[in-house]
Amino acid sequence: AVGFFAMNDRYDSDVTDLPSSILRVVANGKDKRVVGRMGTPPEFTNYFEKAETLLYPMPWKPVPVQD
Repeated sequence: AVGFFAMNDRYDSDVTDLPSSILRVVANGKDKRVVGRMGTPPEFTNYFEKAETLLYPMPWKPVPVQD
């Protein structure tokens, strides 16, 4: 509904001392990663904030790197 898979892969600039948000979604045979640092559309920001509220309470465990 937010058009995540149609978003740019990167919203960035030459400024490197700002925090960035990275969101990756794998669903329905698609795999999309969006990096947002500057100029992110409100849809990305809202979606990222919603994902954080859903995922933050979950216990996290490291996943071994697979070659």
